[in-house]
Amino acid sequence: MNVIPASASLSMVPEDLLPSAWTGHVPFAFWLVEALRPAILVELGTHNGTSFLAFCQAIKAQGVPGKAFAVDTWQGDEQAGHYGDEVHDRLESVVVAKYAGFAQLMRMRFDEAAPYFSEGSIDLLHIDGLHTYEAVRHDFETWLPKLSRRGVVIFHDTMVREREFGVWKLWEALRDRYPSFEFRHTHGLGVLLVGDQPPASLLALAAASGTPEGAVVSDLFHALGQRFGLLERIAQVEARSAEAVQHAANYKLMFENADAGLRRAMDSLAAQLESQRQEVGSAAAQITGLMAACDAMRTEVRVSLSVARERLGLAASAQDAAEPAQAFAAFLEDLRSQLEQQAADAQARHAADLAAARTRFEQDLASARAESRAAAAAVQADHQAALAALRADLRERESRLRDLRAQLDLREREVRQLVSSKSWRITTPMRWLRGAWTALAKGGPLPGYAAMRGLPGLDGRRDDEARPASSEPVPAGATADYLRDLFADAPSRRAPGYLGPESAPASPPARVRAKAIAFYLPQFHVFPENEAWWGPGFTEWTNATRAVPQFVGHEQPQLPSDLGFYDLRVPGVMQRQVALARLYGIHAFCFHYYWFGGKRLMEAPLESFLAQPSIDFPFCLCWANENWTRRWDGRDDEVLISQEHGPENDLAFIRDLERYLRDPRYLRIDGRPLVVVYRASLLPDAAATVARWREHCRQAGIGEIFVAMVQFDAEDPRPFGFDAAMEFPPHKLANGFERINDTLDIINPGYRGSVFHYQSIVDSAKAWPERGFPLVRGVFPGWDNEARRPGKGYTFAFSTPERYRAWLAASVAYAEQHPVAGERIVMINAWNEWAEGAKLEPDFRHGHAYLHATRQALEAADPTGDGSGS
Repeated sequence: MNVIPASASLSMVPEDLLPSAWTGHVPFAFWLVEALRPAILVELGTHNGTSFLAFCQAIKAQGVPGKAFAVDTWQGDEQAGHYGDEVHDRLESVVVAKYAGFAQLMRMRFDEAAPYFSEGSIDLLHIDGLHTYEAVRHDFETWLPKLSRRGVVIFHDTMVREREFGVWKLWEALRDRYPSFEFRHTHGLGVLLVGDQPPASLLALAAASGTPEGAVVSDLFHALGQRFGLLERIAQVEARSAEAVQHAANYKLMFENADAGLRRAMDSLAAQLESQRQEVGSAAAQITGLMAACDAMRTEVRVSLSVARERLGLAASAQDAAEPAQAFAAFLEDLRSQLEQQAADAQARHAADLAAARTRFEQDLASARAESRAAAAAVQADHQAALAALRADLRERESRLRDLRAQLDLREREVRQLVSSKSWRITTPMRWLRGAWTALAKGGPLPGYAAMRGLPGLDGRRDDEARPASSEPVPAGATADYLRDLFADAPSRRAPGYLGPESAPASPPARVRAKAIAFYLPQFHVFPENEAWWGPGFTEWTNATRAVPQFVGHEQPQLPSDLGFYDLRVPGVMQRQVALARLYGIHAFCFHYYWFGGKRLMEAPLESFLAQPSIDFPFCLCWANENWTRRWDGRDDEVLISQEHGPENDLAFIRDLERYLRDPRYLRIDGRPLVVVYRASLLPDAAATVARWREHCRQAGIGEIFVAMVQFDAEDPRPFGFDAAMEFPPHKLANGFERINDTLDIINPGYRGSVFHYQSIVDSAKAWPERGFPLVRGVFPGWDNEARRPGKGYTFAFSTPERYRAWLAASVAYAEQHPVAGERIVMINAWNEWAEGAKLEPDFRHGHAYLHATRQALEAADPTGDGSGS
C-alpha cells in the first residue's frame, strides 16, 4: 500500500522562507493541496504567512482552480505576542505580487469573516488562531458547517501542552470521531477528515495512522520539513553574513577616508613647513644683508674717524683707533651668531614637529588597518563556520531523507511480496484491506479495524511474539532487493573520507543528560598465558593489525592515531585515556574482569589503575564469566581456561572483588557498588549466587550492592535475582537480520563472513519494545570482528558518526525517561575493543569524530545561561 506516492509536490521548495513554527509542515501543505485540490481554502490565523504562502504556492504550481483566503487581525494575541502593521503590509505585498488572481487577505476577526462563506463551500480549513481550548473549540464549531463533503480541517500545535494551549485536548476529543492522522513533529499537526467524501489518498493516509506505514510517512514529512528549516537558517545566516560583510566594507571605507584625510593633513603641514623654511631663508638673507651693511658701516666709520683725526691734527695710537672698531665688530658678530642660532633652532623645531606628526600618522594608519583586517577576518571566519555547520547539518538531513525514501521503497516492495503470497497469515490482512476500501467507498465504518491493528506484523511487534504455531514465514526477498539498490553505486559503498585527528575540546562538558559508561578491554599488554596460547609477544594489537578489507568499503585495518599502539603496563597510558574520555563526556570505565575459579588474567592494567589514586575516574567491573576458548581461530571446542561455578566459587569471587568495591572511585548506583555479569545464564542458580554476594557484602561492611546482567541470551533480570539488565549490542538486537553480502563488491573470493548494515541495528534498537523491568540501553560506534576471524568476520558496515550519534541520543532520551534506581545511564561498547571494531579511541580514518558525536549526544544545555553549568 503506497500511502504517499511519488509526486511533484514532494520535490517543491518554498519560495518564501520566513522564521516560523510552521516551517516543518510546509512539505505536507504542498502535498495536501495536490491531494485535495481545494476549491476554497480558508486559513484562520496567518501571522507572517508561512503556511498561507505555502498553500498559495502549491495552488499556483499545480494549477488548482481554487481560491485562498487568509483571515487574521494581524495584531497578535497574548500567546503569540503583539506586533505592528509591518507584518500585514509585507505579506500583502507578496500576495499581491504573486497570487493576486486567487488569494485574498481578510483583516478581521474569525467570527466576522464566517458570514462571507456559505455552508458546504470550504474544502480545506486551517485553524491556527488563539490556542486555548475554548477558543479552538469555538472556531471549529463555528466553521464546521462551512465545510464541504470533501472537507478537511487541520490543527496546528496538537503536541503543545504548556501556556494554556488547548489544541491537544480538542484534538483528542475529535480524532476518534473522524478519520484522522497526526504529525508529531514541529509542535504537531492534526489532519481531520470531516467530510463524508474525502479523496482516496487522504483516506489512505488516515487508515495508516498508528501503523508502520504511517510512521514512515510521518518520518518522511518530518525530514522534508527539517530540510526547509535548515534552508531557512542558512538564508538567515547568509543574510547576517552579508550584513556583516557590508559593515566590514563600511569600516574599510571609513579607514580609507581617514587615511586620505591624514595624508591631506600631512601635505598641508609639509606646505606650512616649506613656507616657514622660506621665511627662515628670507630672514637669513636679510641677516646677511645687515651684516654686509654693518661691514660697510664699519669701513665708513673707520674712514670718517681717520679723516676727523687728520683734520683735528690729533695723533692717536693704533691701539686707540682699533678699540672702537673691534668693539663694534664684536657686537655685529654676536648679533649674527644669535640670528643664526635662532634660525637653526626654528628649523630644528619644525623638523622635529614634522617627524613626530609623520610618526603619529603612520602609527594611527597601521593600527586602523590592523583593526579593519581583524574585524573583517573575524566576520568572515564566523560566517564560514556558521555556514559550514549548517551545511553539514543539511547534508545529514538530506541523507536521512534519502534513507526514508529508501524505507518507503522497501515498504512498497514488501507489500508487493505480500500481495503475491498465498499464506493465510498474509492474505487475511489483505482481505481485510479490500473490505475496508469497499466499506470506505460506501461511506461505512472500517470493518474490525481495532482487531486488525492487533494482527501479527501490523502492530510493530516481532513475529515471535504473536505468530501462530502453524504460520508460514514472511517472504524475505524484499530486504535484499532494497539493500542491493541502495548500495548499487560504488561511492556509497566506500569508507568515509579521512576526518583527521581533530584537537580535543578545551574542557569537559559542563552538564550531561546521562552518565555514559564505556566497556574497557585490558588485553593490550603481554602476559604469560597469552604468549602460551597465541605466541610470543601477542596482544590485542596483534589481531587488530593483521586485518585486511574483504569488500569495497570495508574499513580495515583499524589503526590507532592519538594514543598509538599503547602497552597498558606503561605508566601514563591510562592517565591519557582517562583525560581523553573525560573531555568528551564519558563518565566511567567498566573493566572486563577475567576471573576463573580464583585465577585472574589480564589483571595488570586494573591493578595499576587501583594503585594510582591520582587517576580520579569512576570505574566498575564486568565479570566475563564464560570459558575462554580458541574461538578466534575457529576451534571453539578447545577450552583454554574454564569457569567453575558453585557456592564456594561464588564466595571466592565476591571476596576477590572486595578491595575494588571499597575503592572511593568505584561506581555506585543509588549509593550501591555496581557489579555486572556478562552471562547470567551460565550460573547454575543465578538467584542463589546473587543472594550470597549480597549477604557477604552486608557482613563485610560494604553494604548493599547493585547487580546488573548483560542481555546476552536472556533479557529479563528478575528471574536471575539481578537489579537491572544492560544491553551489550550486537547481542539481542541483531537477531534475524538479513546479510547484505550480495549487495557488496567482495574482494576475497574465499570470504565467508557475514555483513549487515549498521542502520539496521540502529533501527532495531529504536523499535525494541519496553519490557517492564529496569534496563540500561547500550550502543556501539561500530562492530567488525574481522581482525579476530579473518575472512569469517561478523561486520556491521557503513557506520558513520552521524548514525552513531542518533542511536546514542535515542538511548540517552530513554535513560532520561526511564532512570534506573534514580540514575540516568547508557552503556557504550566499547572504549577500546580494537579487534571487534567497537572503539571510541581515535583512529587514522575518523580521528575524534566518534568522540565528538558522543559529546554532542550527551551534552546538555547550560540552564544558567552563563556557562557555569549545574
